[in-house]
Amino acid sequence: MIGSDVTGSGASTVRVDQVQDTESIPPPEVAALVEHCGPEFADAVFTVLPGRNRNWKVKTREGRSVLVKRIHGADADDRFARALAAHRYIAEAGAPMRTPRLLAASSAVHLLVFTFINQVESGANLAARGAFDDATAYRFGAALARLHAAPLPKGEPATRAPHPLPPVDDLRAIPLRRFSTATAGLLECWKLMQGDTRLREALIGLRTAEAQAPLVPCHGDIRLDQLLVGGDEPLVIDWEEFRSTDAARDVGAFAGEWLYLAMREMDKPGKGAEALVEVEPTHDVLLARGGAALRRLRSRTAAFWSGYRQVRGQSDEGFRTRAAGFAGWHMFDRLLATAAQVPRLSALDRACAGVGRTVLLSPDESAELIGLEAS
Repeated sequence: MIGSDVTGSGASTVRVDQVQDTESIPPPEVAALVEHCGPEFADAVFTVLPGRNRNWKVKTREGRSVLVKRIHGADADDRFARALAAHRYIAEAGAPMRTPRLLAASSAVHLLVFTFINQVESGANLAARGAFDDATAYRFGAALARLHAAPLPKGEPATRAPHPLPPVDDLRAIPLRRFSTATAGLLECWKLMQGDTRLREALIGLRTAEAQAPLVPCHGDIRLDQLLVGGDEPLVIDWEEFRSTDAARDVGAFAGEWLYLAMREMDKPGKGAEALVEVEPTHDVLLARGGAALRRLRSRTAAFWSGYRQVRGQSDEGFRTRAAGFAGWHMFDRLLATAAQVPRLSALDRACAGVGRTVLLSPDESAELIGLEAS
């Protein structure tokens, strides 16, 4: 029965980028769970939202809104359990990080119901239009540090499993079931990674160092589209990878986001005479564009890092090096996501992989360059 495992308190996820102008008739289990939020939801309007998961905005006649999220996939049980553990933990820990409130949940059908947050914008949208500033990055760094400084979650088995990425076993061979469904672009990506002995050794070394690092509560999947900005402090959503692990993973992911954005700007046309001539840019031109973008965007990571250290102070030895390593891995994580959608890797994709490889192979030297400045 849906009501048997409904929780009525806690905190967590919401995504509010845009609403499709399409009403929908929800599955019966969705409507049944929403009614636990109040009798006024019995005749509410359901609207489908964009996103990887199946999401609905539900609005009553009185104007109250909630968001319903269904978690999909072969690992839905684990992802749901971790998300629910995160919601409970944040509520019990006194909200070390802001996140929309969880209203109800059903493990039987992997549904979560949250308060719907208005007047916010995703960090990814802000970055795309150049409005994600250093002050926002600093505030998020401080918020993340408060999460990492909080006590470890207790009695939550789902949060103790090691993070699956980077998948070092796949650097030798990917499972046949994944091979048979992979795009040509994804197979090209794995060939690129599996054929690089130094890259494989660097990733194995990063996982080894992570296993020896102090455990802290971590989000586990920091990306700019997981941040909702609209108040004094960003809200963080999508906690399906929440677990006790190395704090450097979260820090490196944020740095990796800005490194990735900078490198994607290599494909943008230049100014002046260069913009008037439609020719394929040379390798040197691409690198020059990427370098200019990195110099401009690294201040976001530097501000984030400053806010983080202001709250958490000195971290363990090797923390900054591991964070840089995870920033390098983030480039490949992004590459794998892109490659799953395309028939072949572009020259820009390969250039981004090359930058990620450089950071992974030389994290000490790269940390300062990407904004993780020394004390």
